Amino acid sequence: MQLGDFDLGISKLQGLPTWYLIFAGITAGVIEELLYRGYPIERLSLLTGKVWVSGILSVIIFAVVHIPFWGTGSAIFTLFPGIVLTALYVCIIDLIANAIAHGLTAII
Repeated sequence: MQLGDFDLGISKLQGLPTWYLIFAGITAGVIEELLYRGYPIERLSLLTGKVWVSGILSVIIFAVVHIPFWGTGSAIFTLFPGIVLTALYVCIIDLIANAIAHGLTAII
């Protein structure tokens, strides 16, 4: 079975202006960290009483929402940075640091 790579998403981005891609990368860093780390980890931790459960759910959802644009292979790959960013957030609880790291990796 062929899972694919980042070519599907990259082909959709070709031809867009550089300024737009940089803006999209930075915006994605901020918004995705709020939606997939900050809010859900805090709320699910309150509901479950377990930070690790909320972290795992957050990482899975983060990967799944990337499937429509990037494809299955790339979404599976996003599990790894998702785990790193989730661990970073859980350890230091600094959403700004997460957003900066996420934004930088998106635009580099």
